[in-house]
Amino acid sequence: MARGAKGLAKQPGLQTYSLRREMAKNLEGALETIRELGFTELETPGAAGMRPEQFRKRLDGAALKSTSTHTGWEQFAEDTKRSSGKA
Repeated sequence: MARGAKGLAKQPGLQTYSLRREMAKNLEGALETIRELGFTELETPGAAGMRPEQFRKRLDGAALKSTSTHTGWEQFAEDTKRSSGKA
């Protein structure tokens, strides 16, 4: 459980936009740190520059899952299938 989250009905997730620079430098290291902090669910602003399937493998390897995405409405409306594949 994420530090400080004791007593909550559902464990909080983490919005990774604030970690975009760290994730760009060392994705695996950032994911490992996120998991060590106790998070299991993420909101991601895309697939870290890789195909959604590749990003999913990285998340799976760190025992994390993206349950939400940070996608602009225009992008989502134009390409719903691809945008939802990023989550």
